[in-house]
Amino acid sequence: QLVVGYNPSNPGLLDDKLKLSTLNTETASKLVADNMNARNAARQKYLQLENDACIKNALTQRVYEGRNKEYHTGDSVYFKKEKQKTWNGPALVVGQLGNVVIVKQGGLLYRVHPCKIVLKHEADHQVNNSASVTDVVSQKTNQEERGPKSVRFNLSQDSDSDSDEDLPVVVEESLGQSSGNQSHLMDKDLGNQSQSSEKDQRPISSGNQSHAQDPSSSSEGQSSSWTAVTKTSGKINLRRDDVVRYRASPSDEWTNGVVMSRAGKATGKHKNEFNIIIEEEDNPVNVHLDEVTVEKQSIYHLVTDSQVIKDPAVLKAKEAEIKRFEEFGVFDEVKDQGQPTVSSRWVITSKSEGNYKARLVARGFQEETENECDAPTADRISKRLLFTIAVCQNWEIRTLDITSAFLQSDELVRDVYVKPPQDIRRKGIIWKLKKPLYGLGDSARLWYETLRNKLIEIGCKISILDQSVFRYYDEKNNLIGVLVSHVDDLLYAGNSKFHRECMKQVLASFKISRLHTKDFTYLGWSIGQNKGHITVDQRQYGLDIKPTHVPRNSDKERTLSETEKKAYQTTLGKLLWLSSQTRPDLSYDTMELSTYTNSAKVKHLSVMNKVIKKVQHGPQQIRFNAMDLTRGDIKVIFFSDASLGNLPNKKDSGRGYLVFISDGENASLVAWSSNKIKRTVHSVFGAETYGCVAGIAAAIYVRQILSEVLYNDARKTVIPIVGYIDSNQLAQQIKSTKQASDMRMRLDIAGIRQTVNTGEVESITWIPTKNMLADPLTKKDADIRLLKDVVEKGRFS
Repeated sequence: QLVVGYNPSNPGLLDDKLKLSTLNTETASKLVADNMNARNAARQKYLQLENDACIKNALTQRVYEGRNKEYHTGDSVYFKKEKQKTWNGPALVVGQLGNVVIVKQGGLLYRVHPCKIVLKHEADHQVNNSASVTDVVSQKTNQEERGPKSVRFNLSQDSDSDSDEDLPVVVEESLGQSSGNQSHLMDKDLGNQSQSSEKDQRPISSGNQSHAQDPSSSSEGQSSSWTAVTKTSGKINLRRDDVVRYRASPSDEWTNGVVMSRAGKATGKHKNEFNIIIEEEDNPVNVHLDEVTVEKQSIYHLVTDSQVIKDPAVLKAKEAEIKRFEEFGVFDEVKDQGQPTVSSRWVITSKSEGNYKARLVARGFQEETENECDAPTADRISKRLLFTIAVCQNWEIRTLDITSAFLQSDELVRDVYVKPPQDIRRKGIIWKLKKPLYGLGDSARLWYETLRNKLIEIGCKISILDQSVFRYYDEKNNLIGVLVSHVDDLLYAGNSKFHRECMKQVLASFKISRLHTKDFTYLGWSIGQNKGHITVDQRQYGLDIKPTHVPRNSDKERTLSETEKKAYQTTLGKLLWLSSQTRPDLSYDTMELSTYTNSAKVKHLSVMNKVIKKVQHGPQQIRFNAMDLTRGDIKVIFFSDASLGNLPNKKDSGRGYLVFISDGENASLVAWSSNKIKRTVHSVFGAETYGCVAGIAAAIYVRQILSEVLYNDARKTVIPIVGYIDSNQLAQQIKSTKQASDMRMRLDIAGIRQTVNTGEVESITWIPTKNMLADPLTKKDADIRLLKDVVEKGRFS
């Protein structure tokens, strides 16, 4: 063997008397023995060193410790989204499906692997026991000897705080990174609006549902909106410090930033390139705004006519604003001794002919310190659950609006100095704010905290899943009232004891501008109350959406002009708002129209006009009927559906679901969605699987928050979940013990199967496609008659 490299194998050669030397464990030559032992020792040492190097190299990379960890409903966590390096949160855990944790942040649900999650209290503990960033960098050599660096959180606020505000995170992911790798926990799905909830506001431009805004709302906190930027002679009109957001396609997330400067000459070919400061970059980013969809944060509808500003009615409006400042003790006058100040300005809005409203606004972006700006607002699902509970308990729903809500907040705990506008400025005098002024980034949050603290003081309990929801129980732990907040607009219902003990104190604590009962409009919803049922509709809003004129002889393939594209985006935004609030039958059409936004042509205007005609023929209202809310009768029922390659490019697939609260006969629609599947799927089975997973996640969230409100416990499985799908293959696969042929599908199938086996979901049943209520959410021109009948009548039969 040593000579030729292999053992000879001749028949009959080996016998009891003849053995190969290489098979012997002994040798007569000490030199040969020493040589072979040295070779074996060298080989063993080489393999040991090589394995040590591989293990050490692996340990310098990310080490995930949460793979097999279990999370519980209500846990406060930070998480990473797929294909993102930044941490998001804090978010609340809704439930866990095997190795998929469902978390809720800002009204959106996310499916996250356990290894991409860290508990908030563990992060707080790491803060109290971790070294500073400088210490970590200086100890780099010692870290290499010990192994991998851990994920370390640098929280700017006291970690013992009870509020779940966004907190910055410093992540040391590898030995080669410096301490400059910092990112803030900001969820760009929500657009980072500080004064209102993006997902529950009527849209002005296309965007997606979660960035919609309601221009008709008169609430204090809804003065900001996103509008498409304008052009003059082909040049985009933006200035330094303008707040903008942009994205390359409707399926991408918005990127928020602040304009620093124009990147090229205003008259050159690069006139529409801008240097924009974004959160996750240390240096400004050069962005060509002609190649993306860009919107500007337009805070107010301004009256700029100099003649109007001098109008006596405007001066009277200014005087009224100053009186409100004095009434609520907004500021103290102090001497100007060189304190860092922010400037302010008057904002005049025209409410009607000759009727003006004056608002004095601070330029909060000039503050040097960063403050927590997020403030929870009412989720659509929470409001629909309030309707369901109210009609079942025979409670009347009421709404009230807080006058100048921000000015009624608790006093500021930091020093903010404001330079008043020139027309009311006194020489050598500035203002030291006692209350949060409009325009400060954290004004909405401070108001929310004031309202929250007052309600908790009264005895209300805050929801752990939606912090805009407050519940009130009697001494026997029976629910007697529910309140949801949307900045300064409160929606509530309860019995006489709730109004006497809770709402009476709220009315006494804050100055109220209006209070509505019976039939009223709330955030664009027309609410009607009758004995045994409540209806919600947006009929008038739908009728006000007008089609765009398309000349008969137009070139259908012509790309839309800037003016036409703006009209397309504006109309699409209105349709998105309508489909997300009260018209689930329009969900697929708006999803399809959103795919054309950046490359819209004349033919797409014709498609949009056809959708506008559908507005008159779909369900005109959502009806909530009275049901028996005893634990054994009520169920959460979901319908999920999907289609392969159903979007215009024939490559992307869509999925949709509907979630109802039902007692077997009556059915109240509380949640729905129609979205593009983010993964590329190659079969109908795969699309249906992803659709089912999304439906289960939504149903679990609805069940958890309903259980929390009704029974004061979100962790108990007290309300059954029943699902319906029209994929027989998926239904059989859930029941079968065989593995799916697609490796990637096995994880999702295992998660679905586990929810059924553990009782998290009572059953998932196959039904024929003709009975699938979610069919119009995934297919073009699907029959909506069955869905319309169920939604309008509020019952399955």
